[in-house]
Amino acid sequence: MNKRSTDFHQRAGQSHAEARRLLTGFAVGSLGVLYATLTSKAQPALAVLDKGLALTTIFTMAAAAAFGMLAWRADAKWAYQVARDFKTNPKAEEPFDNIWHRRKKRYDLTQNLLFGLGLILAVFFTWHRL
Repeated sequence: MNKRSTDFHQRAGQSHAEARRLLTGFAVGSLGVLYATLTSKAQPALAVLDKGLALTTIFTMAAAAAFGMLAWRADAKWAYQVARDFKTNPKAEEPFDNIWHRRKKRYDLTQNLLFGLGLILAVFFTWHRL
């Protein structure tokens, strides 16, 4: 196996490990946020708008994390496919474009937009509570 093929196989493995870490961190973090926001005795009590903002923020951040997982998975699949392509065609100079690379770009963009929206909602929630 040539060096390029090995490098892309290693990248596929690293991408998968990063996705696992994100999923675990997000699961713990979202449970904490949900528990603290919706079950605590906030003073003053959470209004319907506050609860809606909190739930929408959590949903938006969960969707952003899901698209991050999809992007990492697509990146791993792309790297694995490129490694296989380099193995079968060692004279190739550049990685081949494939559907996984295009999906990764779309998932990354969606994740960034959802994270930005979630951040704006969190700021609005905080401002509304003050």
